[in-house]
Amino acid sequence: MQILIIVNAPPPYGGGEIRGTHIARYLSEIEGYVCYCYSRSKASKKSQGRVTFRNISEGLGWIRQVLRLIRIHDPSKLYLSIPKNTSAFLRLFPVLEYANRKGVKVYGELAGARFLFLDRPGVFRSIALRYLHMFHSIRFLGKHIQDYHKKYGFSNTVAFDNGIDESDLKDGDYLTRASSRPLRLLYVGVLNRTKGIPKLIDALLITLKAGVSFTCTFVGEWGDSSLQNEIEQLLAANPSLEQKITFTGRLDSDAIWEEYKKAAILVHPTEWDGQPLTILEAYAMGLCVITTKVGAIPDTVADIENGRLMDDNEPSGIAEAITWYARNPESLAEVMGRNRELFEKRFTLERYLSNVEKWLSAETPQQDLFIR
Repeated sequence: MQILIIVNAPPPYGGGEIRGTHIARYLSEIEGYVCYCYSRSKASKKSQGRVTFRNISEGLGWIRQVLRLIRIHDPSKLYLSIPKNTSAFLRLFPVLEYANRKGVKVYGELAGARFLFLDRPGVFRSIALRYLHMFHSIRFLGKHIQDYHKKYGFSNTVAFDNGIDESDLKDGDYLTRASSRPLRLLYVGVLNRTKGIPKLIDALLITLKAGVSFTCTFVGEWGDSSLQNEIEQLLAANPSLEQKITFTGRLDSDAIWEEYKKAAILVHPTEWDGQPLTILEAYAMGLCVITTKVGAIPDTVADIENGRLMDDNEPSGIAEAITWYARNPESLAEVMGRNRELFEKRFTLERYLSNVEKWLSAETPQQDLFIR
């Protein structure tokens, strides 16, 4: 029995690509697994999911390569990521048809909160559901996401946590970071509107006017040129706020861990997400988390216990949370220590990869098998 693993590797440097690299490296050491990493040298968050000539050409190349690998290895099972947007999902059609004819059981995971194309009624929605039901098993990032998709009648779904490869940079002196001024805030990820960047900038302006001493570092590449121009103009008109903010661009992993090590709070005011690896990275370095109740984040962050889990990302709520922690450093330090402990219990890379292997090797995946 052979299990064929198809993963996307960076670039772009998103959570799905990083996870894919770890999956391939881990499973390639286990007998019976054949792993293939698909990478696009010029890929970026700005072009991801868009209908462009390059994306169409690379998508066709991906289809040819996967069909060839199925033909060569004749696997009993196939694992791949399931795109959440329409254009990328189309490339799965010939793969699923071919695998189905060959009797290959296809396993897939949704690296997001939901399939966007299922939100729009119509012919494509019906066709897409037909192909989704060809999957032998689908993994979701959390129970909230799994429960949302029950209405579509999927069978053999599982849900279990992501995991990350933690840094060796550990710092147990959380009170020092919580008490130091300026209070160091951090955002890590693509900079676009759906991640709540405009709302976060507005919240920082409110926080500044409240007299809180802070700095905020944004790590990641811009995913929206118009938003970048908008933010740059806003900061130019507010020089006192501009002095508090640093945009680093994309950093390598060691440099990102250094930013986590200096910070006390991760602010992730997203409007759309699955289970962001940045939150798990924050836990690994003992950061408090301020975020929103979307996707699998409610399965990952408990309000008060791990930080603030907000119903929405309105600037006033973000600012209120930052201000409260700035004025209560002892409580902030308690949250930071608790989050590091939670990481050790739930979000290590070893635990995640072990669950992936259990899921793929099981004869019959069971719903809720790995839920905690």
